[in-house]
Amino acid sequence: MIFTSFEFLIFFLVVLVGHNLLCSRAADNWFLLFASYVFYMSWNVACGVLIVAISLVDFVVGRQLAQTTAPAARKWWVMLSIGVNLGLLGFFKYANFLTANVG
Repeated sequence: MIFTSFEFLIFFLVVLVGHNLLCSRAADNWFLLFASYVFYMSWNVACGVLIVAISLVDFVVGRQLAQTTAPAARKWWVMLSIGVNLGLLGFFKYANFLTANVG
């Protein structure tokens, strides 16, 4: 879905109306999360699965950070989240370059 397309305009208007109709903050957060997943999956379903996986990792890390008080354990959880996110970013940014130049 391209930002300048008519289907994006329809999608944006539906999300905007849905966002304004919801009264509960929790329901609004879930609606916006679902809308963002739909937006990513409209381009490529594999990218949507990837963003759901990253969201789950960061959600689990956030829950663990909320429950953990030990500084060393909190640091480990933050490093895990940063490692997963930067590792996936690095893989998708440089995998094609490495396969084209190394192999």
